[in-house]
Formats: sequence, structure tokens, C-alpha cells
Amino acid sequence: MYKKKIIGHISRDSTAIKGREKPKKTIKEKDNQKKNKKKGRPKKEEKREKKEPSRIEKQKNMTLEEILKELPKDCDVGTKKNSKGYKESWIGYKTSS
Repeated sequence: MYKKKIIGHISRDSTAIKGREKPKKTIKEKDNQKKNKKKGRPKKEEKREKKEPSRIEKQKNMTLEEILKELPKDCDVGTKKNSKGYKESWIGYKTSS
């Protein structure tokens, strides 16, 4: 207690849950976008499309229920770095509590 006040703190971590299913296949659309995009600075007359906002930028204006609905619930390949800095991969699910 600090000056007769209780200070609360919540730490959250995601837990890996190994699954026996095959991961869901994903379709890669980025290859088509890279072919159409030119490198370097655009010319004066050329106007380029703006990037689509990332998931985190979209979540700034969303409620908690909307964010939870958007999270993937399919079996997938997950990767995390352990305490020694090595990557650990698994096939399954990832939950956050």
C-alpha cells in the first residue's frame, strides 16, 4: 500500500496451445502488389496509393468486442522467442487471457 491506496497491475501474456490439426492455408496477395509498385521517389505528376492502415492502427477506434471478433480463431503456425532469444514454433492455437 502506498499512502493507504491499493495499486493494481495486470500483466498479460499469450499462451501457445498445441493442436493436432493441419494449419489453415493462406493465400498470398502481396506478390501481386510488389510487381505493380515502382521503387524510388515518385515523379511530380505521379500519385501513389496510400498504404492500408495496420491492424493496430485500426484497433484505436474499435471497441473491445470488435477487436476480439477480429482475432483469428483457426489453427495456424505460431512462433515466439524464448527467454534466450531462440525462436520456438508450434502448430496450434494462440490464446490471450
